[in-house]
Amino acid sequence: MYGDWKNTSWELQLGQASVNWGVTELYNLVDIINQVDLVEHPRNRPKLGQPMVHLTISGDWGIAESFLLPYHRKRTFPGPKGRIRSRFSINENASYEYHDEENHIDVAFRYSNSVGPYDFGLSVFVGTNREPGFLASEQAELTAPQYLTLQPYYEQIEQFGLDVQLTTTGLLYKFEAIHRNGMRNLFGEEENYHAVILGTEHTIYNLFNSSASLTVLAEWLYDGRGSRSTNVWTNDLFLSGFLSFNDVAGTEFVAGLLADLDYDYRALNLEFKRRLSDSWTMRFESIVNLNSDPADLTYDGRKTVSWE
Repeated sequence: MYGDWKNTSWELQLGQASVNWGVTELYNLVDIINQVDLVEHPRNRPKLGQPMVHLTISGDWGIAESFLLPYHRKRTFPGPKGRIRSRFSINENASYEYHDEENHIDVAFRYSNSVGPYDFGLSVFVGTNREPGFLASEQAELTAPQYLTLQPYYEQIEQFGLDVQLTTTGLLYKFEAIHRNGMRNLFGEEENYHAVILGTEHTIYNLFNSSASLTVLAEWLYDGRGSRSTNVWTNDLFLSGFLSFNDVAGTEFVAGLLADLDYDYRALNLEFKRRLSDSWTMRFESIVNLNSDPADLTYDGRKTVSWE
């Protein structure tokens, strides 16, 4: 439903939807409305639809969005034969900090606007964390370590986010930052923390006097918890190139390198897409772990350490 009221426009959406926040390419810190689907893709790309009441009010002063989220969806994880999976199996019966469990009502708000060359957004989220911690199952002590079962645990958190993009003639500059309260770190201790992403992007048009274009970007990801972080984006550098042939078939090739600056971890991502006909599209993607460092406690799916 939508309409106008004085000098503003409003829109009300009821149902299940997907919301995208953020300006960076590899990972969006501020994007917290939807749950991710790790069965579909290991890089936090596909999302599970989120039931919501979404009210948007816009005008010359910007865009204000309010979200009422009445249901929490659990994160999906690859099974015993899935990739990329943990050494330990994940229990489907998740537990929650709040007694209403998945029925807790979460709320979120975002204000966005464009001022000159700047596009920015301010966001607030209060509710059930989309990123679970993990509890060792009760029978874990009675079994061999390789049969350890981990149970996802979802806390109540507060997150304050900022995303900014500066557009200049030659470059795009991107920035995302969050401050989060109420979340436990890798060792089970509650720790308020901040995290940031800095990035830049440049596009070269008419590459070698052709219709092709090449976009190159670099992003640095930092988590203030360091080795206590529950995710892999602690102090990482991402370099990528996006080659678009701009032909009828929409041929595209992407290559990206992710390097951990604290540990000896390197990963290469390759992707190729091309439309074969009006009904068929071909897409090839490969994620190659060039090197892994067992000294990193987030190694092996972030689940080598758990708390009770």
